[in-house]
Amino acid sequence: AVMLWMERFAEEYAGLRRLQMAAETGRSMAVLFRSTVAEKHSTPSHLRVVLTRDHGVLKVRIPKRRGPPLVDSIPCFGSRSSFPHSPSRSLNAPVPVASRS
Repeated sequence: AVMLWMERFAEEYAGLRRLQMAAETGRSMAVLFRSTVAEKHSTPSHLRVVLTRDHGVLKVRIPKRRGPPLVDSIPCFGSRSSFPHSPSRSLNAPVPVASRS
């Protein structure tokens, strides 16, 4: 598996497509982490997952997937210690987008 944080050039579709094809050829998985600002840019990914926290509850939103769209966020319940966070990050701050390429 390859895990990559792309802060710049996240909108470069051709490069993302090459990464996706290399992962598929190698029968492996590529995970691309991007900021939520990059969500508006097109990617060749089959799946996009956005994680957020709302009043201490982790929520999963899936804006792109194979099949019909998933309209509602999915709350993930658990104790606060189940979802550790960095002291520098607010509980309500968005977590980067993860895309499978």
